Amino acid sequence: MNERMRHRGPDASGIWASEDGDVVLGHQRLSIVDLSENGAQPMQSHSGRFEMVFNGEIYNMNELKKHLIDLGFHFSSQSDSEVLLVCFIAYREKCLNMLDGIFSFVIYYDDQIFACRDHLGVKPLYYYLKENDLIIASEIKAILMYLGKCVVDKTGIKELLGLGPSLSPGKTLYKDISSLRPAHYLFYDGNNCVIERYWCLQKKPHLKSYEETIQDVRYLVNQSIQRQLLSDVPISCMLSGGLDSSIITALSSQYVNNISTYSIDYLDQEKYFKPYDYQLTRDSDYIDEMVERYHSHHNNVAVSYTHLT
Repeated sequence: MNERMRHRGPDASGIWASEDGDVVLGHQRLSIVDLSENGAQPMQSHSGRFEMVFNGEIYNMNELKKHLIDLGFHFSSQSDSEVLLVCFIAYREKCLNMLDGIFSFVIYYDDQIFACRDHLGVKPLYYYLKENDLIIASEIKAILMYLGKCVVDKTGIKELLGLGPSLSPGKTLYKDISSLRPAHYLFYDGNNCVIERYWCLQKKPHLKSYEETIQDVRYLVNQSIQRQLLSDVPISCMLSGGLDSSIITALSSQYVNNISTYSIDYLDQEKYFKPYDYQLTRDSDYIDEMVERYHSHHNNVAVSYTHLT
């Protein structure tokens, strides 16, 4: 199962098993913060009571770490993984609304499993629960590897034909395999499984002026992008020439010198492209303008049609 996930984390691999062998945690690491072995996973608490696997990044790790140190906790690494683990030890599920980041994680403690997915579901988390077997993974293929079979029933066919490529919340195409919904956590004690929602968007009246709204949006977008630049490895941006990627590249370049950008195109696109109502020009026109303006180190990856067949 871990080998099936290697492409998600090629930098390191780890396995932990309980003494009775009833619980096994596996992790493939993509090193972003704290490249040392201190940030390796599965990660165990100092007491040995808690064991965690975590996929994602906690953007407010420095603020949380300072708060937890003030409470008397100690740290042995610079990783956001340890900050998350200690925050859970201190606050249990109440820590979830303290986190600013993208994450899915599983923590085993006191013969119980706690699994969680971030507020908007950026990071995936799938699970299979049947006859007291709980299997959790970031990709369905790891669960299928454990089961040794792949079954698509009538419900899966309806999902595929009715909504595809979208799916009903919490559903997958595969029989008995579910997706943990965004802003939900799962608690399992070996007999009972409880799934709870910990956060939802709130509707409030908007009372600010147009000018104040512009300032708020500018501040929020800038803060969001700046926080996500936390990394011990080089930063790059995908640049499609569209509005979203252009804004991210423009703001990131203010904090990262000579930022690298990447775009994807098809071979001979200039030969076959034809304007239509939705897209009047090729993406490369706007990409070139962004690269020239922000002096990024640009890389264009051209894909041939034979790669897609």
